[in-house]
Amino acid sequence: MARIKYSALIDEIQGSIGGTTFQRNQYGFSVRRKPNMIIPRRRLQARQKAILPASTRAWRQLTTSERDSWNTFAASNPQGIKNNPAVPMSGYAVFTRLNTFRQLAGQTLLVDAPSGTPQSGSIEPASVGLSVDPTIEFSWTTTGDVTGMRVLLFATSPIPEGVEAVRNRLRFIDNESFGGAGIETDEYPTIFGFFPSDGDRIGVKFILYNPSNGWVIRSISKILVATTI
Repeated sequence: MARIKYSALIDEIQGSIGGTTFQRNQYGFSVRRKPNMIIPRRRLQARQKAILPASTRAWRQLTTSERDSWNTFAASNPQGIKNNPAVPMSGYAVFTRLNTFRQLAGQTLLVDAPSGTPQSGSIEPASVGLSVDPTIEFSWTTTGDVTGMRVLLFATSPIPEGVEAVRNRLRFIDNESFGGAGIETDEYPTIFGFFPSDGDRIGVKFILYNPSNGWVIRSISKILVATTI
């Protein structure tokens, strides 16, 4: 990076030209080489972005009676919306959410409304253990009834010190039938393009969903320090 001084004829340039970026910061004007951004797994990211629209299209293709069954299920088994648990989800919201999770896990769309009783439980991220590259163990703690559920793992690339927000950084990593105290995966380097280092701060979130009764349990997002195991 180099600092530059403008003349009376040109007092400012901003943006990128031919791989060179001109910018202004607290120290004045500077010029630097524009980095080549590598986005791993473009096909995977494109597929994930297409999942929610696919669930929405599937809802529109349901018959009136099928939609009524989802509305009845949502009313009989109220689940709060993400940002306000006191507000119950509609049949449409339950349908698209459950089918979004099912597609992330590689399952087919569910047309018929599920049956079963609501479950009450919780899951919380506990640790990130670095095994032999590319394997990472993400562990959790749970309470209550989480039987018959499937777990979805979301994580971030390493987060700098002083940064606590992780919501917009989370990426879907892997899934498996719930059991034990954690999930062992080799997908992290595939998603982010590298294996994290000991001491890196990784944001983690789990989502549990029951394919049979449609119940969903979300964890809080938590930043954990990765350690070698």
